[in-house]
Amino acid sequence: MPLADATQDQINEIEKAIQKALDLEKKGGKKNIDEAKKLRKKAIRLADKYYKLPKGNIKGEPEYDEREDGEGSTSPVGGKGVVKLGKDAFVWKGKPSAAWLASTKIHELHHSTQIQPDNTRKPDQPEREVESYNKEVDAAKKTGLTKDMIEELKKRKRGEYDGLPEERKKVWRKKEPWLAEPEKKAPKLCQAYFYKGRETGAIFACDKDLGDNLKDFVKMGDGLYPCELVVHCAFS
Repeated sequence: MPLADATQDQINEIEKAIQKALDLEKKGGKKNIDEAKKLRKKAIRLADKYYKLPKGNIKGEPEYDEREDGEGSTSPVGGKGVVKLGKDAFVWKGKPSAAWLASTKIHELHHSTQIQPDNTRKPDQPEREVESYNKEVDAAKKTGLTKDMIEELKKRKRGEYDGLPEERKKVWRKKEPWLAEPEKKAPKLCQAYFYKGRETGAIFACDKDLGDNLKDFVKMGDGLYPCELVVHCAFS
């Protein structure tokens, strides 16, 4: 796990509260659901305390709202931001994550600073998101984000960048040229059967199972492999 401002014991405390909330929600019932909300609120407060998160320009304290889609949202009220966090703010790939919670809060707290006294929000929405994802990536060491988490944030940031008007894209491309680069996609995988030449040691990823009893080749096993590297084998 990457280094973070919070200690491992503090991270464990936050994630333990989240796990208890998840367990209670699975059981169901008003009493359990109410207790789970308290635990989520506790996790939010502990993240503030242990990661020493900035206050931003918020009204009241960030609160958990089970009706919230995604990680969270920030709404302008009286020139300040009202922050609500959804279930996705507490977990990463289904598991409790103090790092993801702290990072989400940094994202929403930055949104609060984008709110003007007259309740307008500048710049336009895609650029607000680009800026807030920037804050998350910049704070990755502070929050202890994993490589997968950082890649997800960059993917989202690129998606918001694509929605910017061309004049603003130019500004961001100058600062971060990678935003204009084609997104790398995972290769398509196909079933392959691997054979090794007895004399040459060359390995082939074959599209069909040719069996185990081959004179010049040894079958090594099978599995998924990039389709572009799988070939039709006809040796015997």
